[in-house]
Amino acid sequence: MSDPSTPKPKPPTETGAVNPAQVDPETGTDPDGTPTENPSG
Repeated sequence: MSDPSTPKPKPPTETGAVNPAQVDPETGTDPDGTPTENPSG
């Protein structure tokens, strides 16, 4: 288990598709800055 106080950088997707695990829950966007279909904001 990784320590929650030390988040590791998220690996980029090969296809560039939105990965739920990579979506920022605060901004509702993927690493590329593309708005998700279900932003939590």
